[in-house]
Order: sequence, then structure tokens, then C-alpha cells
Amino acid sequence: KNNGFKYIVDKNDPNLIEIQQNINDFKKINSIIKKLNPDFVFHLAAQPIVNEGYKKPLETIKTNILGTSNILESVRQNKIKNCIIITSDKCYLNKENKKFFNENSQLGGDDIYSASKACAEIMTRSFFLSFKNKYTSLDTVRAGNIIGGGDFGEKRLLPDIFKSIYNKKTLQIRSPQSIRPWQNVLDVINAYLLLPIYQKKRSYKFDFWNVGPNRKDSTLRVIDIINKLKKNNKKLKFFKRKGKFKESHFLLLNNNKIKSIGWKNKNSIDNTLEQTARWYELYYKLKFDELKKFTKDLIEKNLC
Repeated sequence: KNNGFKYIVDKNDPNLIEIQQNINDFKKINSIIKKLNPDFVFHLAAQPIVNEGYKKPLETIKTNILGTSNILESVRQNKIKNCIIITSDKCYLNKENKKFFNENSQLGGDDIYSASKACAEIMTRSFFLSFKNKYTSLDTVRAGNIIGGGDFGEKRLLPDIFKSIYNKKTLQIRSPQSIRPWQNVLDVINAYLLLPIYQKKRSYKFDFWNVGPNRKDSTLRVIDIINKLKKNNKKLKFFKRKGKFKESHFLLLNNNKIKSIGWKNKNSIDNTLEQTARWYELYYKLKFDELKKFTKDLIEKNLC
């Protein structure tokens, strides 16, 4: 009935299952993919935090490079027809020159996390070139800093802001002048969902893409995001503390390529911050019925 796996079934949709497994275990991952035989594989599993790369370098390397390689090898062995590998905007060699990275910019990374994502890009291309076949269409996606409700990741700006507001604590920020490509999570998901459709239409089998904000929203600093939110929430207090780890100061993405196949940002940064603030307000005030409806409405508005 469940192919021998533990899973969680959504009561509203018995066809939706969740299987939890470590991507570093190739034998188990391969067994799952073989039995389920999916039409598409989206690979988003990772160690996603820059700071964790300093604290746990070997775990980061194992998960982001070898774990990705496990997915790629299983996709190859099981002849999955379509695969999307999600890496990071931090996969580029950042010389801090305020130039926009396009898809052909040099890969690299001065910290373990960034280097691991550059390696994931290289491994994906190497798998494709080494094992070309008529089955698999393979793309990598490099998305910017994603904003939206439901994010509770450690050491991330937006979750930390709302946690500080509703727990009545002062926010600590590391790099107020740093520029990041902030964008709405649902705009990014739209890009992810577009690519398998595009894979079906094209004649070639491999490509890579940036997903980032429009130019007018591309030069916002950390402090700009904080100040925008502070206008509507005077309870937000913060102070700067020196970061313990090196991080890039300027990160700018050129999104012209994916826009050329019909994708666009539906949400401005102001609209995105308004949505996100409302999501966390409902969450921290325990208004879960309203939160569920609000989330559903956002999804239907943006993804349908």
C-alpha cells in the first residue's frame, strides 16, 4: 500500500504523500525514486545556511555536493525524464564589484557554503556531459534571497525580524549595508514550475537559470528592508553586531534569460513585505484559521 516506506498522508488529498529520507544515503534514496518512478524530480534538499558552512564544513560539503550527486545518479539510473536541480545565487565567484551575475559568470565561492553550491553546479553539468542520453532533461536554478511566510530558518533576516517583534526582543543584524536579490517565494516557485514545461518544448537537454528581482528592486540593502518594515511596526528595534563569519556584501542577479521564456516577477518588494508581515502577524497571534485562508489565497492568486 505504501511501497514499504513510512509516509504522511494529507487528509484532504490521499494521493499526496511525504517520505522523509536523508539524501546522503544513496541506497535508500535510489530505492524511493525507483519505486515511485516520478515524472519530475525537483531537488531542493540542502544545507542552506552560510554560517552553518563555517560551523559544519564537512556536513555541508557532504550534503550539498555528494547529496546532489546521489540525486543525479539515481535520476540517471532510473531514467527520469525531467529533473530540476536548485542551487543558489551564491554559487558565483563574488569579487564585490557590484556587477550583475548572468548565467555564464564564473562559478566559485570564498566560504564553504558558496563553494559547495558552485560544486553542485559543476557536478550537475558533469553528470549531463558524462552520461548524455535520450531520457533526462536537466536544469539548474540559481535563485536569490527568498521572502515569504513560513520561513523559520536560523540566521535569516525576515524570520529574525518577526521573531524579534513578537517576542519583544531587539534584533541583531550583521551586515546592514549588504545588498541581496530579495524576491517573493511564490515568484520563485512559478519559475521552478515553468522550467519542466519549457524542457518539454525545447530540443536540447541541459540549461541553467538565474531567478532574481527586477532591476529596480535589485539594489536594496539589509537596512532598507528593515526600514520598510519599521514604517508599519514601530516595535521593531535593532542594533548592529559584528558578524563572526565572512559574507559577500554585494550580490546582484541578471534575470533576463528566464524572462525571455515568459517568466516575470508578479510581486514588488513592497507588496512582498506586506504579505510576509501579515503572514507572521497571523502566525504569532495564533490565528491559524485566518492564516490558512490567507496562505491559500496567496497561492491561488500567484500560482493559478
